Amino acid sequence: MSIRHPQTSTTTASADPDIVRGDYLVDEETRQCVPPEPPWTGRVQQTRPDGAMQLITPTGYAWWAAPEHLREATQREREAYDRDRERHLAAVRPVRPSS
Repeated sequence: MSIRHPQTSTTTASADPDIVRGDYLVDEETRQCVPPEPPWTGRVQQTRPDGAMQLITPTGYAWWAAPEHLREATQREREAYDRDRERHLAAVRPVRPSS
């Protein structure tokens, strides 16, 4: 499997220890043309022997992505993921009364 680097258009093997749990990847297979929808960004949870990776969205939805559809997330995509994750966590965390 190869992961495309968006800034350089080069690839790296996913069997490489460069791709580890928690890395940000983009699944280009989730991109929609009509209506326009960007591809999903997820964080790596686990990898199968066939190279497929389980990714998780900022809201906790997990899916398996085929290796040929994955690329490394850009800095902007990573920042958007983190921002969405914090927003989601703030909405679902219980509010504790102050004493």
